[in-house]
Amino acid sequence: MNNQSDKEILEFLQNTSEEFKILSEGTNMSLQQEYLKLSEEIDPIGYSEEIALEESKKLFDKSSTQEQKKKILIQLANTGSIESYRVLERHLKHDGRLKNWTMFAIQECRMHLGNMIKDENIGMISTGLGGKGNKLRCFIILISKTRKPFSDTQKKIIKQEYDISCKKLNSEGEKIDFQDDYATLTLLTPMDVAVDTVVMDGLKQCNKLGNFIIEYYYVTNVYIPNKAEIDEIVEDMRAETS
Repeated sequence: MNNQSDKEILEFLQNTSEEFKILSEGTNMSLQQEYLKLSEEIDPIGYSEEIALEESKKLFDKSSTQEQKKKILIQLANTGSIESYRVLERHLKHDGRLKNWTMFAIQECRMHLGNMIKDENIGMISTGLGGKGNKLRCFIILISKTRKPFSDTQKKIIKQEYDISCKKLNSEGEKIDFQDDYATLTLLTPMDVAVDTVVMDGLKQCNKLGNFIIEYYYVTNVYIPNKAEIDEIVEDMRAETS
């Protein structure tokens, strides 16, 4: 792998954060699973960045098969280099037939770049719920401490405080629903802001005004659970905090 300083990587990620686009319609989960399965089968020790970049020429060769290209895209993603990222970007504009697959590779390459300048592993960015612009969509469940529905005043506080937290942290609150003894939120958060930061900021501010929400929440970016699933999740959350 080439020598990339933390400063170079940070500047690169900052300069690409606004142009990076997440598929707004979400991703095909079976395709995502196929991508992850093939990623596990490819041994990163078996190739270097130089080999991956040389192989990448086949991405723009009409005689290359889709299966060959899928493997090359994963190899480029795993190198976690700025040059590989640029090749992936170029392929995204070149070959629309592998749009989602290339997006997965771009996201993974970006993840590896970010991990080089972070102590923690930031994880895969792909999401079943999609997003908007450079923001990821996530679904959150907050539960009442009293096992009773939130009062009108509490609902107002939740809406108000999450509106403030989202504006402060460059995020967006798309939707808030109140059902039984819990609230569900759909938020859009930028890739450089942890979802936990947004959720806990709003939650703690709400509790300063009444201490009525359990400081333990559920979040997913894969899909929105149905009512029965949410009820089960809420009960599991209560069991974890009892």
